[in-house]
Amino acid sequence: GLKANEWRRIKTIIDRQYEEKATKLALDDLSCESIKRWFDMEYSKN
Repeated sequence: GLKANEWRRIKTIIDRQYEEKATKLALDDLSCESIKRWFDMEYSKN
């Protein structure tokens, strides 16, 4: 089996990857929102 410190290292790597993924998803959501807002503004002008 894995030693405690090996488990800890694996858990740290997984946590970091999840954080990066969550941050990226949040950024994607933000960019989607701003794009939608931009479209709304552009179309309401015409």
